[in-house]
Amino acid sequence: MSASEVASEPASTSEIAATEPSPFDDADSKATVQAKAFSEEELQTVATQYGAESLEMVDALNSSALAYENDGDYRTAIQLFERGLHIIENGPGGKHHASLAPLLGNLSSLHQATGDFAMALSLQERELQIVVEQQGADDGPKISAILTNIGHLQMSLGDLAKAELVFKRVLDQDLEMYGEDSLESTHSINNLAGMYETQGRYDEAEELYTKSLMLYVKHYGDDHPYVAVAANNLAVLLESNRGKLEDAMHLRTKDLQICAKHHGPDHPETAGSMNNMAGLLVMMAEYDKAVPLYESAREVWIKSHGPDHPLVATVMSNHSSLMLKLGNYEEAERLQLRALEIRTASVGKEHLDYASSLHLLGELRQSQGRLQEAEDHLKEALSMRSDKLGRQHQEVAQTLDLLSNLYHQQGRLADAMTLRMECINIVEARLGPANQLFATALFSLGELLRTEGNYARAEEAIQRAHSIRESVFGPNHPEVARTLKALQSVYQLTAQYEKAQEASSALQAISGTLAEDHPDFPGSLYSEGEMLRVAGKFDAAVSLHERCLALREAKLGADHEAVGQSMDALATLLQTLGRSDEAHAHLKNALALRERIYGLDHPQVASALDNVAVFIEEAYADLEGALQLKLRAKMIREEQLSPTHPDIASSLNNLAILRKKMGKVDEAEDLHRRALTIRQERYPADHPVIATSLNNLALVLNAKGDKYGEALQLQEQCHAILEKRLGPQSLNLAASLGNLALLAQYQNKGQDSITMLKRCLEIRELHFGASHTSVASTLDCLASVLELHGQLHEAKEVAARSVRLGEELGWQEHPNLTTGLGIHGRVACALGEYEVAQKMLERAITIREKKRGKNHGVDLSMLYGGLAQVLKIKGKYREAKELYTKAQELLEEVGSGADAETAHILRGLGELFLAQGKYVEAEVALEGALELQESLHGPLDSACNPSLAGAASSLGLLREAQGRLSDAERCHLRALAIQEQVFCEDHLAVADALYRKAGLLKREGKYKEMEPLFERTFEIRSNLLTTKQVYGTHHIAIAEAKFGVAETHRLLARYKKARETYNEVLQIRYKVQGKVHADVALTMYAQGLLECATGHYYEASTHYERALAIQERILGEKSPLVAATLTAVADVRRRQYRLEVTVKLNERALAIREDVLGKRHPDCAETLSSMAAHLITTSNLDEAAVLLLRAREVYSEAGEGSEHSLGVYVCNKLLVGVKLQQGNIKAAQESLELVREAHKEMYGEDGHPAVAEVLNQEAAIFELEGKLDEAASRGRAAIEMWEKFYEPSHPNLGAALNNLADILHKQGESREALLNYNRAQTILRTALGEEHPITLSSMHNHATVYEQLGQYAAAKDLYTSVLNLRTKMLGMDHPQVAESCNALATLLKAQEDHDEALALYQRGLHIREVAYGPKHREVAQSLNNVATVLRAQKKYKEAKPLFLRCIAIWEEVHGKEHPVVATGLNNLAMLHSDMKKHKDAEETQLRALAICKKVFGPMHQNTLNTRGNLGIVLKAKGNSDEAKQMIQEVVTQLTSTCNLRQTHPWIIKFKKHL
Repeated sequence: MSASEVASEPASTSEIAATEPSPFDDADSKATVQAKAFSEEELQTVATQYGAESLEMVDALNSSALAYENDGDYRTAIQLFERGLHIIENGPGGKHHASLAPLLGNLSSLHQATGDFAMALSLQERELQIVVEQQGADDGPKISAILTNIGHLQMSLGDLAKAELVFKRVLDQDLEMYGEDSLESTHSINNLAGMYETQGRYDEAEELYTKSLMLYVKHYGDDHPYVAVAANNLAVLLESNRGKLEDAMHLRTKDLQICAKHHGPDHPETAGSMNNMAGLLVMMAEYDKAVPLYESAREVWIKSHGPDHPLVATVMSNHSSLMLKLGNYEEAERLQLRALEIRTASVGKEHLDYASSLHLLGELRQSQGRLQEAEDHLKEALSMRSDKLGRQHQEVAQTLDLLSNLYHQQGRLADAMTLRMECINIVEARLGPANQLFATALFSLGELLRTEGNYARAEEAIQRAHSIRESVFGPNHPEVARTLKALQSVYQLTAQYEKAQEASSALQAISGTLAEDHPDFPGSLYSEGEMLRVAGKFDAAVSLHERCLALREAKLGADHEAVGQSMDALATLLQTLGRSDEAHAHLKNALALRERIYGLDHPQVASALDNVAVFIEEAYADLEGALQLKLRAKMIREEQLSPTHPDIASSLNNLAILRKKMGKVDEAEDLHRRALTIRQERYPADHPVIATSLNNLALVLNAKGDKYGEALQLQEQCHAILEKRLGPQSLNLAASLGNLALLAQYQNKGQDSITMLKRCLEIRELHFGASHTSVASTLDCLASVLELHGQLHEAKEVAARSVRLGEELGWQEHPNLTTGLGIHGRVACALGEYEVAQKMLERAITIREKKRGKNHGVDLSMLYGGLAQVLKIKGKYREAKELYTKAQELLEEVGSGADAETAHILRGLGELFLAQGKYVEAEVALEGALELQESLHGPLDSACNPSLAGAASSLGLLREAQGRLSDAERCHLRALAIQEQVFCEDHLAVADALYRKAGLLKREGKYKEMEPLFERTFEIRSNLLTTKQVYGTHHIAIAEAKFGVAETHRLLARYKKARETYNEVLQIRYKVQGKVHADVALTMYAQGLLECATGHYYEASTHYERALAIQERILGEKSPLVAATLTAVADVRRRQYRLEVTVKLNERALAIREDVLGKRHPDCAETLSSMAAHLITTSNLDEAAVLLLRAREVYSEAGEGSEHSLGVYVCNKLLVGVKLQQGNIKAAQESLELVREAHKEMYGEDGHPAVAEVLNQEAAIFELEGKLDEAASRGRAAIEMWEKFYEPSHPNLGAALNNLADILHKQGESREALLNYNRAQTILRTALGEEHPITLSSMHNHATVYEQLGQYAAAKDLYTSVLNLRTKMLGMDHPQVAESCNALATLLKAQEDHDEALALYQRGLHIREVAYGPKHREVAQSLNNVATVLRAQKKYKEAKPLFLRCIAIWEEVHGKEHPVVATGLNNLAMLHSDMKKHKDAEETQLRALAICKKVFGPMHQNTLNTRGNLGIVLKAKGNSDEAKQMIQEVVTQLTSTCNLRQTHPWIIKFKKHL
C-alpha cells in the first residue's frame, strides 16, 4: 500500500454469533416457525376466524415476517414483526408473555441487518431483561446467545470495552458448560478473536481465529458455511494486518466457493465474500479483477438490504478507494460522498464507520490537492478514532500516516516528523517489523528525511521498506517500484550511480509489466524520460515526457503536483533543444499550478519560482526579472525551512550565479560561501553537490581577477571529488576539465590546459560517439563514391577527415572545402542528422556564394538542392522552394551542359510539389526531369541508369496521386528493375523501389502481394542498420519502412500489431521531423483509419483532427491531402451520428478536390460515396442513390485500374444496401450483378476475399425475399470464403457468422443460431473489443435468440449489457442506444412488464426524434413500439394516433406499398379489433395483406403471417369457422413451405386461436 492508503474495509466481521440457527435456540424462536408469506387477504381471513388480536394472528404475522426476511425484504419484515409485537404487548400477559422475548430477538436482528444498531441493542437488552425475569439468570444457552448478540452490537456502536467483557463472559460460561472443543465454545472463540482484531491485538486474534477454523472443520467438514465465515475472518486479519497475501487468497477463495455453493451468487453472504475478495485483489494490484466484484457485491446488497444500508456504504467506500488508486477522482468522489451520506443517516456521526469515511475522504481530498479540506477531515477522523479506540490503535496510526504526509506536502516538516514517528512506533508495536504497513510507514519516513536532506537515514529507511515490500509482494509489484524509484533518487543525489543504474534497470523491468492504462504507467514514462535525458537522448526524452504529461493531465486533472513535475521536466528538455518559448510556457504553468495548490508561500512554490527565474536568466537574459523571482523564492524558503536546509543552499547558489552575471561579484562570492557552508554541514565532504559549490565559487573568484590561486585550488578540489565519486570518464568531469583548463591559462599553465581540453574531447567522444553534434566540427566527412554505393557510415568518416584537413590547411573560405562540406551534408541528411546537414550545407553555400560565377554555378546549385532536400524533409516547404528556384536560375545561366544537374533539381522540386498536393506543378517538373534523364541515358524502357530510375520512381508517385495507376505501375516496375540490375539486392535504392511498388499494390487492394514487399523493405533497411550502421533506429527511412508494415497489419486486420507499429513510427518521426510535419500527419491519419476500423471513434477523431491541423498548417487549406482527411473525419462523425458536422466536412472536402483535382478525379468520387453514406444514415435513400451513381460514373471514367474498380465495387455494394432498405428487391439484384462484374474484373472468379462480400449481399436479398434456406447457404459459403483467406480471428469472419446466425434465428434454428452467435462474439471481442459497435450488434442479436428460446433472464442480461455499453461508448442520445432500449422494452413487454417497457420505448422515441427529426423511419418504428405497449395496456385512444402517425411516416419515406407499411397496418388492424371496430380492422388487415402479396408473393412467410392475422381479426368479428380454416391453412403453409418449427412464435400465436 502507498503511504496514503487504508486497507479495504471488510464487509463485516462475519462473526458466527449464537443467533445463527443452532440446537440451542428457544422453542419459540423464529427457527421453529414455518416461513410463509400471507397476503393481506389471508391475514384478514385469520383475523376474521381467530380474531385480530389472537395468538394465531401473531403466528401468521411472524410467519410472513420470516418469509420476507428470507427474501431480503427486511423493512416489510420489521413492519410485520412490530404488528405482532403490538398484539402481544397489549394482550393477555402483556409484557411478560412467553412469546415476547424471541419476538424482540427477531426484531433486533432485523434492525441490525438494516444498520439501526442502537435500536437493535435496545431491543436485545430488553429481551435479555425479560428472559432473566422469566427464567432466571442461569439459563446458559439462551443467555449466552443474547449476550453474544449484545456484544456484536456494542462493537458495531464502537463501545469496545463493554463488548470485550461480554465476549469473555460468554466464552468462560461456554468453556465451563460444554468444554473447550465444543461447538458452543468454538462460536465464542471466533467472536472473541474478532473483538481482539478490532482492538488491534492481532497475535491473540490470529491464534483464536486459527483455532476456531480448525474446530469448525472438525465439527462440520471442509465446506460448511461456518467454515467459510471463519476462513473469511482469518483472511481479513492476514491480509490487512499481517501482509500474508497468498495465505489470505487461499482462505478468500475457499470462503467465496463455499458461499456460492451454499447460498447462491445473489445472497448477501456471497456479496460479502465478493467484497472482501476484491479488497485482497486490490492489495495484490489485480485491479481489473476487483472492480466487477465490488460492483456485483453492491448490486446484491442494494437488492437485499436497500440502497441506504451500511453494507452498501462499505462497498462503495472500498470501490472509491480503488478508483482513487486508479486516478479516477471523479468516480472516487461520487462513491465516497455517497458512502458518507449513507453512514451519516444510518449509524450517525459518532460511529467509527463515519470516521472511516472521513479518513478516506481526507485521502481523496489530498490527492485532489484540496489540502485544507483534507486536513479538516483527517483531524476529525483522528480525534474520533483516538477517542473510540485509544491512541495506540492501528486505525489511529493510519490516520496519523495520512496527516503526516499532508503536513509533509504542506512543508510543515516538524509537524510531519512528529506524527510520522508516532505512527511508526504504533505500527511496529502492533504489527511487527515485517509487516507491509510498517514498510509503508518507513517509506514515508524516508521521503520525509530526504526532503530534510538527511540522505543517509533516508536511504536506510527506504531500503528497509523496499526489502519488506519485496518479501510481501514479490519483485514486480507497483509498491516495490515506488520504493525502487525513491532509492534511485537517493542514489543519484548521493552519487551512487552504479546502485542508481541497478535501480533503473529494475524499474524498467517492472514498467514492462504495466499496461498503458495502469495508474503507475505515467510514472514509468517519467522515469524512462529522465534516464534518456541524462543519456543525452533529448528528443526521445521529450516524447516520453509529453506523453506522460498528457496522461497525467487526463487522469489527475490540471491542478495536480505530478502534472507540475512533468511540466518542469519537459521544460528542461525543451530549453536544451532551444525551444525556449515552449519551455517558458510550461514553467509558468507549473508555477501557477503550485500557487493554486499550495498557496503563495510554500516551498514547492519557491522551487517553481527558481525554475522560472533560471530559465528567463539563461534564455532571455532577463536578469532583473530573474532577480525578483529568486529573491522571492529565497524569502519563502527562509521563512518555511530550517536555516541549514539544503534548499536554502540552492537558493543562495542560484542567486549567486545571477549576481555574478550582474557584475556583483563580491555579493556572489558571499552567497556561494554561505551555500558551501550549508552543504558541507549537510553532506559528506566528497559529495558531488560540494563539488558544485566549489566549482561555482572558483569561477567567481576567477572573475574577480585577484584570487586565481584560491580559485585554482578550489577547482582542483572539485575535480578530485568528481573523479573519485563519478569516475574518470564522467561528463561532469569533462566539464570540470574545461573549467580547470580555463583557470590554468591564468596561471601560465598553457600546456596543462591543452592536455585537459584534449582529455575533455576524448571523454565527450566516448560518451556521444563520432556523430554527436557536440563534437561534429572535428569528426565529420564523407566520400561521394561511398555515398553512391550506400556505404554511408564509412563515407561520413572520410568526408570528416577531408574537412578537418582542409581547415588545418587554412581553407576555411576556399571553394575546395565546399566539396567535403557538401558531401558531409548530404550524407548527414541520409543518416537523418538534419541539423548537421543543414549546418554543413549552409556553411558550404556561404563560401560558394562569395565565389559566384559560371564556374561555380553548378556546384552552388547542387548545394542549394541539397539544402532544399533537408528543408523539405523538415517540412519547411517555402524555404525549400526558394532554394530550388535559385538553383534553377543558376543552371539556366550555365546552359545545356548541366542537364544532369537540372534533372536532379527538377526531380527534387517535383517531389516538393507532390508533398504539397500541387499535382499540376509536380507533373511539369517530374516529366521534365524524366525527359532530361532519357535524353542523357536513353528511353526508360530500355536504358539502365540509377538517376533515370529515380526520376521514373518519383513520376510514379505522382501518377498514383493522380489516380493513373497503370502509368504508376509502369514507372515503379521499371525503376525497380533498373535498381536491381545496377545494385545488389539489399541496396538502399532497391529497398526504396520495393517500397513504392508495395504502395501501389496497397492502392490496388492487393494486400497479400503487398505484405512481403513492405517486409523486405524493412528487412533491407534494418540489416543495413545492424551490419553497416547506415541508419539509426530513429531514422525516417526506418520509420517509413515500419509504416508500410503497420499499413499491412491494419489492412489485414492485425490491429494490435498495427497500433504498436504506428506508435513506433510516430515516435521516430517526432524525434526526427518534429511534431508538425506532413509525414507525422500521414501517420496520424493512418492511426485514425485503424481506430475507426476497430470502433474507437473518439480516438480516430482525435488522430484525424491532429493530422488535419498539421496538414492545414504545412500544406495549406486547399491541399488534396487535407480533403482526404476531411472525408475521413466526416466518416467518423457519421459513425458518431454527428450528422450536421458530417455534411459540412464532406462539402468542404468535395470543394477542395473538385477545385484542385477536377470534378472527374476519382478522389472526388470517394467524397461523393462518403456523402451518400451520410444520406443512407439519415434515410434519404433516393438522394444517396443519385450520389452513388454519380460516384460510380467518375470511377468508371478514371480508367480500368484496380483502385477505380474497387471504387465502382464500393458504390454498387452501397447501392445494394439502399435498394434493400427501399424494399426494391429487383433493383438490389441488379446492383448486385454489377458488384459481381466489378469483382470479376478486379479479382477473377473466386480468387479474392471480396467473393465473401458478394455472397453476403446475396444472402441479404434472399433473406428479404423470405428464401431463408438459400440465404443460409450463401451465408455459410461466405464464412467458408473468409476462413480461406483470413485468420480465424478476422472481424469480417465474425460479422459473417453473426449474419448467418440472424438468418438461422429467423428459420427458427435457435440452437444453431446460438452457436454461431457465440463464435461470432468470441472473434469480434478478440479482434475489435467488447465495446465495438459490431460486437455490440452481435450481442444484441444474440439476446434475441435467448428471447425466442424463452431464456428471458439471459436475454435481459445481454440486452442490458449492450444498452449500458452503448450508452458508455456512444452517449445517452445515440440512435444505437435507442435500438437497445427498444429491444429490452420488447422483452419486458413479452413478460408483461408494460410500465418499464413503455418507459424504455419512450426513451428510444425521444432519442430518435432528436437524432433524426420527427419524420424518420426509425422514429416511425419507435412510435409503433410505444403504441403497441399502449394497446397492451388497453389505452386504445392513446395508441391509435401513434399508429396513424407511424404509418404516415412510413408511407412518406418508403411509399405506400412497402412491407413496413404493411406491418403498421397490421398493428392498426389488431388495435381496431381490440376496440371492437371489426369492419375497420378487416379493411386495414386486407390492405396490409395486399401489400405483402404484391411485394413478397402469396407464399412468403410475411404474407402468410399477415393472412393469419386477418384470420384472427375475422374470428374476433364472429366469423369463427372461416377464421379457423384460414388460420389452419396458414399454420400448415408456414411449417411445410416456409419450414418454420412448431416452436416458432408465429406458429404458437396462431395455434392459440384454433
